[in-house]
Amino acid sequence: MASDMRHMRHLLALLLTCVCCFGGAPMKSGGKVLAWSEGRMSLQLSRTVHAEGMETGVAREETAASVHTAVMEAARQWNETGQARFSIEIALTDATKVQPGLNLVTFTDTAPFDSGQCDRKLYIACTVLFFSPESGEIQNVSIAFNPYLRHSSIGIKGTHDVGLVMMHELGHAAGLDHSPLLNSVMAASVELAGEGGGAEFAYRQLSSDDALTLAALYPLSEVGENPPGLIMGTIRRNEQPVTGANVIAMDALGRPVYCALSESDGSYRLLLPAGEYRLAAEPLDGPALAIQMVSPPASADPFPTIFWTAGGGQTKDADKITVSAGQTRAGIDFAVPDLPVVNAESIGLVQSGLYLGGQRVTVGRSREYMLGLTRTPPRGNPVVEFWQAPVVGDGLANFPNSAPQLVRQRIKVEADTQPGAYTVHYYADNTGSVLAGALRIVPSPELKMALDAATGMEAAAYTAGQLISLRGTDLARTTTPAQAWAEGSVRPNQLAGSSVRFGGRWAPLFAVTPAEIVVEVPAGLTGESAELRVVTGAGVESDALTIKLAQ
Repeated sequence: MASDMRHMRHLLALLLTCVCCFGGAPMKSGGKVLAWSEGRMSLQLSRTVHAEGMETGVAREETAASVHTAVMEAARQWNETGQARFSIEIALTDATKVQPGLNLVTFTDTAPFDSGQCDRKLYIACTVLFFSPESGEIQNVSIAFNPYLRHSSIGIKGTHDVGLVMMHELGHAAGLDHSPLLNSVMAASVELAGEGGGAEFAYRQLSSDDALTLAALYPLSEVGENPPGLIMGTIRRNEQPVTGANVIAMDALGRPVYCALSESDGSYRLLLPAGEYRLAAEPLDGPALAIQMVSPPASADPFPTIFWTAGGGQTKDADKITVSAGQTRAGIDFAVPDLPVVNAESIGLVQSGLYLGGQRVTVGRSREYMLGLTRTPPRGNPVVEFWQAPVVGDGLANFPNSAPQLVRQRIKVEADTQPGAYTVHYYADNTGSVLAGALRIVPSPELKMALDAATGMEAAAYTAGQLISLRGTDLARTTTPAQAWAEGSVRPNQLAGSSVRFGGRWAPLFAVTPAEIVVEVPAGLTGESAELRVVTGAGVESDALTIKLAQ
């Protein structure tokens, strides 16, 4: 490392139960924002993905082509936000070891984890940035997947998803810190995959907060006809500025769009697409914590979540704020009231009397669930609400006498609900808390038939590499074709948030629509038949359809 450069290390923490994520912003050092000067990052991707002589690392059932496709797809999403002057270029290399001057992505290098630079027991991947302390210009980056843990791009049980982890690490490599929005890719932790993707389905989609944070760091040189608008103001408590508070802009349905942290003088700025918003401000007192950010801000004393109104704010309802293209809305100030603090700390589903909690929960439209969340302090009559979202609370929120910290609310998700991440509101004793982006609503796939894609007819049996047309309803959010990153490369196994599982692995996809998915029969299947399911989110999948395999 050259003497005129410093390094900053980000470590992606592994937490297997309640997973937290933290503050959306560019990373800083010594007051300097870290960024690539030309808005362009060139990476070398190691051809070797299996660590020799090790049972851990990338699963042996994987092909290098599948892993490389997951990495390329991750880069493609950051390249195609359409809102930032930023690009990622990736080329294959024979190099496997992290070394000065080489922007390397490696799956097999044990050195960063053996040296103690990255904790081999805790970290899924380790991104190291080298930058100029004078300017903040990023000059070198390495991304090392932990070879002592298990990784997969095809959803093998007990692994970490290569595509989702790579999307997160590329965000750090670009200069992004964590985000406190619970639907963001820039969350600090990733859970292990369960059976074929399991309880924590690897949802490989950037949020609007991810894209807008990148846009703020790398603004377009020409904004066109619809430049972003600016909402700005301050947060004060007893006339004193509140530092490190999270200000969230939500759309009319309560879906978080973007967030920003207040500065030392209590000021905040939100660059947003033209539209109508409601704003909330909350401290980083859990599940988002200031201490777990890469560039941690000063932490504000806890206060109840407040919503902006023309009178300064209140704990429940918010006034609408409309911002036009290129318009600045200044003076959108919050006044924090002196009220008791309550907090919602985790969210999950209650199934068979068991609460499965984490940082977010996925539900399918047209379905019913028992939603659960944990609260502090565990007292008061709880209320759980959703702003304008087509989610209906069935009956009153309640809690078991033996566990007053657990709040339960039965919900019904309407069939016409727009897919997306919604905010959950918790109230008790006339004060409240929000879990922004914690409720992800996805299509509820119904699979009806499998046909040979070439003939449109049912085949007697199917072979590896054959294309199948799956027909049904609510199979995907949008119509999305696959893009091959190189001639002969493997197609991605997730498009528009939908995947197809053959047995215990994801299959390559050629196109998805709400009514049809064209999928390739993966290699390596054994037996006379295979079960396949369409999966759109954690725990949201179609009934199994069985096809015969050619012998």
